[in-house]
Amino acid sequence: MSTHIYTHDKYRLVVLDDSITQFAAVKSLKGTVEELVKEGNVHFILDFRMVSYLNSLILGALGDIYSKVNKKKGSVGVILKDETHEEIFDLSGMQLLIKVLNHKDKLCKTIDAAIQTEKLARENGRPVATVSTRDEFTVIHVEQELNTITNAYAFETVVSRLDTAECKNIILDFTDINMINSTAVSSIGNLFHKVRSQNGELLILANSEEIQNTLAICGLHKIIHAYSSLEDFFKSRKEHECAGQSWHQQAGQSSLNKG
Repeated sequence: MSTHIYTHDKYRLVVLDDSITQFAAVKSLKGTVEELVKEGNVHFILDFRMVSYLNSLILGALGDIYSKVNKKKGSVGVILKDETHEEIFDLSGMQLLIKVLNHKDKLCKTIDAAIQTEKLARENGRPVATVSTRDEFTVIHVEQELNTITNAYAFETVVSRLDTAECKNIILDFTDINMINSTAVSSIGNLFHKVRSQNGELLILANSEEIQNTLAICGLHKIIHAYSSLEDFFKSRKEHECAGQSWHQQAGQSSLNKG
């Protein structure tokens, strides 16, 4: 069975292909999930977009997986390939137990970005960036310096795959790095225009003086709110909300935007 398992926030993402239609593969899948549950993983999303059809073996396995996970007060969701998948799922009654994620859902889009990020990490040995969510924000946490072409293009790949129609509010977290090059700056600028075209907001977290200077030299500090940390932003937002203001009204008031 060709199964790839990824992690996004609390979810374990299981990406399947056509081999799952065979008995041995189904048995292996159930065993894999059982082991993950024993390790404390109780939230699963199974991706069937590369599976041609859903047979009784698959549906039976989903029922067993749901039963095991439900006993641990967990959850199971699926991403289906097409309308035929959905019809089979409905006829089986599985939709009463297992949530079907729409391809256009924010969670599904974020999952796709997270999978691409982890693929890059496996190829490079360490992730350039990871994607997660907090409240209404999609957070891209950059873990490697963006001072090389390879890393900058990997970062560009991550941000370009985000669907800004669904992920309207995005935070770029640079708190663990000290440098960004011109390619990364260009990616930030492009992302800003995509987000604004959807009436969203792009924020930057940075505590490196060099990154702050780069943002200032490029003029990005004039159009993108920047904060020293995620906690700094949420504290500032709470203060403005207590004062009856929207956090969207904070232009020019963050620590990195002064001057």
